[in-house]
Amino acid sequence: MECSNCKCGEKKVLEEKPKEEDGEKEPSWSEFTQEVSMHGIRYVHLNKIHPVTKVLWVVTILIMLLYAGYASWEFFNTFIKRETTTKFRNVRVKELQFPNILVCSNNAFNRHYVASAVYSYNVTGLDILLKNLFAYGQSVTHVNWSSPEYHLLANLDSSTLQDAMYKLSPPVTTTIQYATFRSENLNITTEFKPVLTDIGLCYSFNEDGRHKVRNPGLLGGLLLVLNAEVDSYYVGPESLSSGFSMAANKPGEVGVMVTDSIIGVAPGTYSKVALDLLKIKRQPPPADNNTADCFDTETKPNPLSFYPEYSYNACVRECQGNHSIEKCGCRHFFEPAVGGADICNPQTFMSCILGKSNLTEFYEYLEDVCQCNSTCTEYNYKASTAITKYPNPMYVRDIYGDGIADTYQGYMEKNMMIAGIYFNSLSYDFLEEEIAYGVFDIIASLGGTLGVCIGASLLTICEFIQFGVNSIVWSLHRFRQKKRVSSTLIHIQPRNDFVRY
Repeated sequence: MECSNCKCGEKKVLEEKPKEEDGEKEPSWSEFTQEVSMHGIRYVHLNKIHPVTKVLWVVTILIMLLYAGYASWEFFNTFIKRETTTKFRNVRVKELQFPNILVCSNNAFNRHYVASAVYSYNVTGLDILLKNLFAYGQSVTHVNWSSPEYHLLANLDSSTLQDAMYKLSPPVTTTIQYATFRSENLNITTEFKPVLTDIGLCYSFNEDGRHKVRNPGLLGGLLLVLNAEVDSYYVGPESLSSGFSMAANKPGEVGVMVTDSIIGVAPGTYSKVALDLLKIKRQPPPADNNTADCFDTETKPNPLSFYPEYSYNACVRECQGNHSIEKCGCRHFFEPAVGGADICNPQTFMSCILGKSNLTEFYEYLEDVCQCNSTCTEYNYKASTAITKYPNPMYVRDIYGDGIADTYQGYMEKNMMIAGIYFNSLSYDFLEEEIAYGVFDIIASLGGTLGVCIGASLLTICEFIQFGVNSIVWSLHRFRQKKRVSSTLIHIQPRNDFVRY
């Protein structure tokens, strides 16, 4: 028998078709377009339709794919930028922590105490210092410090000046005549702590936050009977008006500027101050395309060196102290003792600490060096005040009788006032920033866009991925088979012992 389809003695390369493994067929694009769960793509390889129709389907699918791709990019871009949305809700609770209340007389010093202090300290010009002590950012009285009469004042040490601050201010027992909380009498000397602030000596209530409110309204809050002692006023920058300034802030927060207080009460009035708590929670950087600037106290360490807990007011106060120390070598009496710095003596106080130029320089220092940011979680108290005249003449006459009623009436109208501070309701408003697009939002948006444009879903993407992977696997398999078979040589030996018939 002769060799057929090949020449005897020659080498032949045998090509084998790769076998199907595990029952899978070699991927076919035409078959895939007929089976994939994507609308319209099956018309691309359908032989029964007109070529023009095929072209129209191809163009339509491309347009839809381009739009879906653009929309997907926008979704991912929004996700990467971490843009935020703000949600508002009113939260009802069983009890609220009462705020820290600072009570500050607009009269920083008692003029009778000042007169006796000038005599006891034997310091000429002490009254000039006291009148300018709170002129922060204002014009300061010019003093000829080389004059012999101001020699003792210029060299007055800081401890004496700080001691005078406490001794010359109105004491708490005459400032606060009577106080109740939740209709229970308070021990004034133990409940109200002296605190040096930007307007002088103030008295702080609930600094530790232990007092809670369980009932809204006046009976569930703080009631104060205050005495301005107008005849004892010592003329200074803050004594332009008689009465009291108050500030409400979160317990434990330090560095509050009472100059920007939200509550003011005047003699001869009964002020009912209703508070509403607003809690704000913002997203830290890099939210809002890295424009968020709040300080996250939950994840970042406290950058302050003096105050144990970070807050915006504490940062500003410490920054103010650092600026004073760098410029003047000492500090204001209400600024923190950063690095153990002493309070300035009177001459440095009036020539360096006080005045408009120092305030301007501080604001530049605050912006360029300190860069204080608000905390991501804030507590704000909004005050609504209702004021009525106090006291009622008939009430005074009924208490004191006709003989001395007019005397008490005149004194109370001139000096006395009542302030009731309470929560409007046992609830608080909560403003919370949330990331606008999270992982689940992106998945939902992608699924909706793909469904509308091409009738596909995320599973359709998985089908395309599977088809691509299978095509690559089969291509590699065929390449290996072809390489292996091409290296296999088969020798066909000619036969001489064949039989002819």
